[in-house]
Amino acid sequence: MAERVDFKKQLQAKWDEGKFVCLGLDPDPNKLPPHIENKYLTLEDDSWVEFNSSIVETTKDLVCAYKTNISFYEGSGALQDALKATVELIHETAPGVPVIGDIKKGDVPHAGEHHARMAFERYKFDAVTVHPYMGSETFEPFLAYPDKEVFVVCRTSNPDSGEMQKLPVDLWEAVRARVLSQNEYHKLIGIIKDRSNTKSVPLYEMVAFLTTHRWNYSNRLGLVMGATDPYAIESIRTITSDLPLLIPAIGDQHGDLEQVIKAAPNSKGQGFLISASRSLIYASSGEDYAETARDKTLELNHQVRRMLSVYV
Repeated sequence: MAERVDFKKQLQAKWDEGKFVCLGLDPDPNKLPPHIENKYLTLEDDSWVEFNSSIVETTKDLVCAYKTNISFYEGSGALQDALKATVELIHETAPGVPVIGDIKKGDVPHAGEHHARMAFERYKFDAVTVHPYMGSETFEPFLAYPDKEVFVVCRTSNPDSGEMQKLPVDLWEAVRARVLSQNEYHKLIGIIKDRSNTKSVPLYEMVAFLTTHRWNYSNRLGLVMGATDPYAIESIRTITSDLPLLIPAIGDQHGDLEQVIKAAPNSKGQGFLISASRSLIYASSGEDYAETARDKTLELNHQVRRMLSVYV
């Protein structure tokens, strides 16, 4: 197997090549091409490895990363083996293309250590997604692996996300509750000073602020920001400076790509991954599914680069 380098170096190299698409490999039994399905007695054998390997083979020169949502693989031991085999395949056949484990874990350290070992030692992901609800200690077991990255779930694309993520946080009350120090309070006020309301911020902005200005001591954190709320991405970019943004929900969830590209770039005109899965890998159910996935991936990356040339 080719020697692995750290996630940041891999990703930066892909951005420098003009690649911004993160391709999701999420198995859906209802969408597996029939010619593959019919070759196997069950969908939990080698069918998913064959499907994923064909997609990787046709797209590995186009993407900046692959992403696997572990929830799609947890239903059986065979599917877990398929996930492990898929990551190994990417590392062997697409050296330099990192794999993000979309695990969305987040627990106290003695439990988080097991999650980190699962992610980085069993499956050998290069980066993971983690929930921040239990505070900064959530990230510590993952940051013990110095060549990896942790994307903090911040603003998601599901319809009910605002029930929690948009709750207002009174900034002065946050100081009184010792959630923010007075120095952090003044720093955040300075960032949002041009707004009409500087007394509160939505919870997702507080997550972004803490991720950037307190928790990112190792320079190994990024944020998950759904494409369905470009305004949130714009506001977050003023808070986060150059943190990498993992941006799902382009495609079947109808995120506005143009508005996202206006808001997402960092100071170098890079700094983001446009994540798409179903709209690319299931664009065809025929024997040409892998070639069609390549065409759709190429088209999406061309759209991103064309918009960057206009807005950056």
